[in-house]
Amino acid sequence: MLMDAGLRDAVLAHFHFWKAVADAINPLLGLSLLVVAARMRRDGAHRDGSRQALRFLVQSVLSLVLAWACVRGLRSLHLGGHGSQFPSGHMAFAVSAALSLILWKRNLVRVLLPLLVFYAWLMTALRFHTWLDLLGGVAASVFVWCLCRSALNAGFRETTLEEVGTSPVSS
Repeated sequence: MLMDAGLRDAVLAHFHFWKAVADAINPLLGLSLLVVAARMRRDGAHRDGSRQALRFLVQSVLSLVLAWACVRGLRSLHLGGHGSQFPSGHMAFAVSAALSLILWKRNLVRVLLPLLVFYAWLMTALRFHTWLDLLGGVAASVFVWCLCRSALNAGFRETTLEEVGTSPVSS
């Protein structure tokens, strides 16, 4: 068992407080993405900062929306049984946002990984999800995030002067 019964009872005794904590985590992660994009634009050179911020925002928003769609699609298949919450949309959102933030600053993994583990524990303690639901949300989110990242790497590829000169369009 991953949780002591006494600890779970203590969390459930203060259900509304811990639910408020759980409800605040995803909006704070989403707001962090906007703050990071604004900071990228401000800190970078005008053109490069804007391009970098746009790329970050596009990837972040696209991965969040597609992770949500993936979770909804998987839930419609009733993989965890009828009425199941498999996979967890809460975890899918949190992991997508955390991956984007870690991409921006690698050392944030030291803060975000424990936050994600705490969030997963809280979701199970409040009996919103099982561990299987949460792992399904993580898997869906990582899969979608990696797809978005590779698609955007192809789309936002830097064009060099040599490529412009050899382009069939420029002939």
